[in-house]
Amino acid sequence: MYLKSFFPSMRISHALAKREHVLWVIFQQVILRGLVGLKFLLVGRMLGPEAVGLIGVALLALAVTESLSDTGLPQAIVQQPAATNADQIGAIWTLLLLRGFVVGLVLFLGAGPIAGMLNVPSAAPLIALAAIIPLLRNGLHPGLYMVQRDRNFKALAILEMSATGIDLCVSILLVFYDFGPIAVVIGSITAELIRVSGSWIFFSVRFRPNFDWGKIRKFVSYGRWIWSSSVLSLL
Repeated sequence: MYLKSFFPSMRISHALAKREHVLWVIFQQVILRGLVGLKFLLVGRMLGPEAVGLIGVALLALAVTESLSDTGLPQAIVQQPAATNADQIGAIWTLLLLRGFVVGLVLFLGAGPIAGMLNVPSAAPLIALAAIIPLLRNGLHPGLYMVQRDRNFKALAILEMSATGIDLCVSILLVFYDFGPIAVVIGSITAELIRVSGSWIFFSVRFRPNFDWGKIRKFVSYGRWIWSSSVLSLL
């Protein structure tokens, strides 16, 4: 009877030992959403609704620009049934990095007009700072997408949960030291730096950056459906 009480925990431990087990996906989703919710709950109580509104405007501007420029290429790599060679991965990475640079530039240069259009001029500095985020997101090592394709959910969950946990800690710490709404954006940037660093350190695969878009036509074709889905979600 005493040993039976340990059976559930033993089964969970056995499941978590498998890198492809669905429990890692569940833990990742639950913990990520929990940490993000806790972050904005605490920030809202510490800063007040006006500051949270400014943060929301900056995040909205980021979400709009990223949704309208979504290539769907990472998803295409994951779904591709055949092996992806170094030239194809390199072309995809180059295109993604270019996309991140363009999105970041649009946000940085358009911070004032975007904030004015949304009738919240004081959000302009936050939008300009948030321009760093798409550049970092699109600078992820392509090996991360190969890990997703290989269903190494354990490694992905650990990286994502670590980045989100650090985001929470940095944001709350900076708010405590009176950085104001900018603390949340800095926390998000820190999380993206963790993800980028982790992808290059732990998920490295060989690839050759290039501009030969002809090699990735099938990926781009698949990505159009992802782009359409992103636009519909945005609307």
